[in-house]
Amino acid sequence: MTGKRNTNLDVNRLMACIAVVGLHTFKCNISAANSVIYYLCGFAIPFFFMSSGYILLNRSNLTFQYFSKKAVQILGVVAAWNVLLYICKVLYKFVSHQDGIGISELFFMIGGSLIQRDTMSHFWYMGSLIIVYFFACVLSRCNLQEKHKMVLWICLAVICLGIQSASLIIGYSVQEKVIQTLRLWTYFQYFVLGGLMPAFIIWISNKISLCWHTVLAILIGALIPVYGLFNSRLNPHAEYLYDDIILMIGVILFFSLVMRIKVSEKATCLVQKLMPYTMGVYIIHILVIKLLVHFIPLNTFMSSCVVFIITLSVSFAASFCISKVPVLCRLIKL
Repeated sequence: MTGKRNTNLDVNRLMACIAVVGLHTFKCNISAANSVIYYLCGFAIPFFFMSSGYILLNRSNLTFQYFSKKAVQILGVVAAWNVLLYICKVLYKFVSHQDGIGISELFFMIGGSLIQRDTMSHFWYMGSLIIVYFFACVLSRCNLQEKHKMVLWICLAVICLGIQSASLIIGYSVQEKVIQTLRLWTYFQYFVLGGLMPAFIIWISNKISLCWHTVLAILIGALIPVYGLFNSRLNPHAEYLYDDIILMIGVILFFSLVMRIKVSEKATCLVQKLMPYTMGVYIIHILVIKLLVHFIPLNTFMSSCVVFIITLSVSFAASFCISKVPVLCRLIKL
């Protein structure tokens, strides 16, 4: 890997960032249109882990010192946002003449956010990311060849498919028994898959044309919402499709398709301008949604569209503003 940015990879990450906002604004039980968009946005988390794997598993200089630095940085961001929320809670209690909250509440907020609890519950991703970074350093020390990575991915994929098959047989999602932070079989699978994507892209490019690749991606993309609705009898949430063969094939085709497309200069310029704020959007968008739903309930397709557009716009704008303040910019950077 060189130090030069891969614009196509940035496009995938930018789309994943936008899709996460879609997951949290288009509720699947509101209308057919909501459900279609909701399940189509289900590629977001797999893309995040695949993008990390694409970068990290193709580097040879990963050390545990690197892991320690990233872990401290991630925990610092998690703690800082929870401290800000804690201060807001204390001030609100004081202004409204309610009983105050102890300092222990802050530690519960920080820990809870890493296991999908409290206001910043989406920080479960940060908790998983720390574990994945450690996993990447271990793999780097093992000096695995491409064929060994392939065997590892196949083993992880078989575990995912086995869990999904068990869910279909039993009649409920087995994954529900494990908090999202610790569904590591899923995230490791997509992480290793991301590391293998350069080889997959070469193989796919040699087998099918870009035109047929696009057709296959569209067909699988059309199938995913249908299958999501079928699977909703077990659990309607998109996170319970991550272990499914349909979504795996879909993300492989979609991710590799974007990596094959030639990005225009104008699009490259736009992507480069937006990319520095994607982590900020991921962090802030939940707070924006929690505020907006007090005024615009997410109970129709149109209201979902309005909240989605406002949330995305405000989140990018807020991230831009925060990035311009020397100290605060650390709140949105990993």
